[in-house]
Amino acid sequence: MKEINGKLMNKAVISVLCSILLLSGCEQTDEAVINPATQAAIEEAQQAAKEAAKPKPPEFKFAKEDINDPSIYKTPRIQFLWKPPTSKKAIREVWSSDLTGGDLRQVASNNELGGGEQGQIGPFGATISRSPNNRYLAYTWLVPAKSRYYRCIWDLKKRKRVVIEDGVGIPSFNWSQDSRFLHYLNAQTVKRYDLKTSEIKEHSHKFGSPFYLFDSGKKVFSASGKEFMISDFESGEVVKKWQWSEKINHDEVYVNTNQSRYIYTTYGDYYKRGVFSFSEPKSSLYTYSAQKKSFIGPDNKLYLLSYQAEGGSSEKSSFYLQSIDLKTKKITRLKNFPRGGSLFKSFSVYNKSFR
Repeated sequence: MKEINGKLMNKAVISVLCSILLLSGCEQTDEAVINPATQAAIEEAQQAAKEAAKPKPPEFKFAKEDINDPSIYKTPRIQFLWKPPTSKKAIREVWSSDLTGGDLRQVASNNELGGGEQGQIGPFGATISRSPNNRYLAYTWLVPAKSRYYRCIWDLKKRKRVVIEDGVGIPSFNWSQDSRFLHYLNAQTVKRYDLKTSEIKEHSHKFGSPFYLFDSGKKVFSASGKEFMISDFESGEVVKKWQWSEKINHDEVYVNTNQSRYIYTTYGDYYKRGVFSFSEPKSSLYTYSAQKKSFIGPDNKLYLLSYQAEGGSSEKSSFYLQSIDLKTKKITRLKNFPRGGSLFKSFSVYNKSFR
C-alpha cells in the first residue's frame, strides 16, 4: 500500500510540474525565460516531493524489556537514556532498541531507578552500564538536595535497587566478564564491589577519568589532564600515552573497548568530533559535527543520532539514526524515533553475542 501511495504521489507531482511547464511555455518570451511565479511553483512542487520521500516517525509503541525473553538478546541492542513522548517532565529513563532504532523497549523507569526518591541519572560521562549477563544496570543517581551521587545497581530480574555508596566525581562503571564484580571510580580511587558478598575493596593504583577496563580486565584506558593513556591494571604502569593541545573533557569521550576505538571532540578543530583507534590514537578514522550524539557499534560502524526538522515546527521534528561504515565510509539512513521524545544520552551497545 505504501508503495502504491508513493507512486501515486510521484505521478501527482509530475503532473503538477508538467502543467506548470505547459503554462510557462505560453508565457515565455523569445528568450525562453520562466517568470518568477512559475519558477516558485516548480520549486514548491520539488520540495513537496522531497518531503514526501522522507521517512516518517513511527507511532509510539513499546514493550517493557523482559530479561526472561531470549529473543531480544539474539542480536546486539542499543541502550540509552531518553525522555519518552509520554513523559511530561524533563527526566530520562533507560530504554533500548535494535541497531536500526526500532523495537523500542523500556528497560527501567525513572521511579524505579530512584527507588521513589526525587533525583535523576547523572551528571555526566559514562553514567550507566549493562552487565555482560544483561541482568544488572550500574548507574549514578544524583540527589540535588543532598549534593551527592549514589553509586547504584538495578537488578532487572528482581526489579530491585541496591545503593552501593555515595561519592563524588564520575564513576565510569566497569563489569567483570562473569558479572560478579563492578569496578568504578570514587574521586579517582578505583573500587571493586562484589555483588555476591556486598564487599567493597580499593585498588592500589589510581587512574584518570573516564576509566575503561579492557583486555579481560588486564588493561585500562583513561584520561588525565591533556593526556589519554593505556595502562596495566595490576601494576599501574603506563603502556602507551598521547597528548592533546587542550585539557580533556571526560563528557566528550566515548570508548568501545571491544572495537579498540574511542570518540573524542577535538576543540582545536572547531568542535569536530572524531573516531580514533588505540593503535593510531591521533589519526582520525572519521570526522563529523561535535553536536551529534554518537557511539561505536559492532562491525566497525559509527552510529549518529541526527535531527530531522519538519514543517518548520519543533513539535513536528524528530530524531533518527545513521550508521557509517568506518572502512568504506558508506552512510546508511536508519529509522526515526517516535516524535516527541528527547534528551537522548549515554548510548552503548550490549548483548551476549556482541560481548
